[in-house]
Amino acid sequence: MIREKKASAAISTQCPREQLWKALLELADLSPEWRLGQLVCNVADYAGDGAKPPTVWDATDEELLAAARGLIKHRQSRATT
Repeated sequence: MIREKKASAAISTQCPREQLWKALLELADLSPEWRLGQLVCNVADYAGDGAKPPTVWDATDEELLAAARGLIKHRQSRATT
């Protein structure tokens, strides 16, 4: 429990780009069948609001981080069912 709190505190003090890199690594581990380009495109596509996804070029680190975290949850839930 203490270790989880320390990890949580460490994550919250990292900049979004560091968190994004870690999320991309976790997502790559959960999706070994995806090539790197596919992973990046899937994250960028997931960052959209449904009407028009941002392009990789226009997406902010925060948008991509939120999308990567959403895909991680989605992939984890699929792995447990």
